[in-house]
Amino acid sequence: MHRAAVLALACALGTPGCLHARGTREEPVVVDLRLEGVHAVKEDALKEKLATQASGRWAWDEPQKLDPDALSADTRRIEAYYRERGYYDARVVSVEQHPDGGDAGRVKVLVKVDEGRPVRVSKLVVNGLEGAPEAQAKLGRLPLREGDVFTERAYDGARAALASALATTGWATAEVTQHAVVVKETHAVEVTYDVTPGRRWRFGPVDVAAGRQL
Repeated sequence: MHRAAVLALACALGTPGCLHARGTREEPVVVDLRLEGVHAVKEDALKEKLATQASGRWAWDEPQKLDPDALSADTRRIEAYYRERGYYDARVVSVEQHPDGGDAGRVKVLVKVDEGRPVRVSKLVVNGLEGAPEAQAKLGRLPLREGDVFTERAYDGARAALASALATTGWATAEVTQHAVVVKETHAVEVTYDVTPGRRWRFGPVDVAAGRQL
């Protein structure tokens, strides 16, 4: 029988074959990590960004010891993760550690988050694109629009979309700069893209010469 199946059967029967990761009072292992108050983002995706992780359930899984410094840094990682996604007020309000069943060598970690309100785009302006009408005609819907939650991915994506439309219509040396002003009191942001088309490049005369066959 497979090793995992044997151990699973032993656990179900309550035999000593079901081993658990254990630490000490000074260096406990993390047996559970929960994020409370997380709704606007995917909890599993956020957990993947953290240094603090829960130990696996099997005896051969490497125990994950609790590192207070890493846990403290994780609170900043959580807040930064939310800021990238437009939640500038998001805060970690508390971090709790509870012994697992009274065992000081095994702890459960609970992180409580207050997401706050997202920042939304109140105004979006593109300056200078009228100087490159071909690019303006080719440009589709930008990934960032008025009313959207302001995310860094969409903010940079809109700049990339503008640059791509310019490059594919001959404006090879065009420049696109971006600027955002966040007003936290009103949870709004004004976004500006400034386009400098420069010179439009065109193919010159093309000569096709027949090569000599050897």
